[in-house]
Parts: sequence; structure tokens; C-alpha cells
Amino acid sequence: MNDGDGKDVTMWSGSLLESLYFALRKQKSDAAIKQILAELRQKGFGTDNLIGRVESEVGAQAARRVQGLLLKGGGQRAGQRPGSRPARTRKRRGRAAVSRRGSGLEGILGWLQGLLQR
Repeated sequence: MNDGDGKDVTMWSGSLLESLYFALRKQKSDAAIKQILAELRQKGFGTDNLIGRVESEVGAQAARRVQGLLLKGGGQRAGQRPGSRPARTRKRRGRAAVSRRGSGLEGILGWLQGLLQR
């Protein structure tokens, strides 16, 4: 069976693809999706092929999640760009840099001053 991508899809590969689509629609865990992706990769499906199929069947958000799992090995939160840090991490790093800059006080007094400046 050929689905137009030039890649022959066997009955087993087709059922794996359907289970991937189902897992993405139902927001299953990254581990479950990674397992399905690993089997599909063993069957010869490339990264771009899988991402394209997921995007056409499930949507762009699911395709970004699959891209993150395939390329980086980790999952992405909904709406988060691959490789971006959560805003809360950026804020913490910014506050830490500010509290270290002009404190001038050492030890416990510097720590207290840092707390009061927040």
C-alpha cells in the first residue's frame, strides 16, 4: 500500500502510525510516544516523513511535539518552541544576576538585602 509519499506502508506500519496519531490526540506520555516513534524509525520512517504525516493527520502542535521528541529526545510543553526555556527559568536567572551585582554586603546581610529587594 502506498500513501502518496513514495513510502510503502505495510499493515503493521499503518497500525503503528494510527496508534501514534491516537497517542498524540489523547496527550499520552512522552515515553509511550517515544516507544512508538522508535518502532517506526526501525521500519524505515525518516524524521521529516513522520513529522509531515503527524502534521497532516493531527495538527501542527502535535508535529512540534514529535519533532522535539525525535530531534532532542525530550518533550515540549504545549506552545513551547523547541530549545526555548520556560519564562520562570529566565526570570530566576535575571533576579540572581541583579541580586549579586550591587549588594556589596557579604554573608547573611547580603542575603537578607537580596530578599528585601525582591
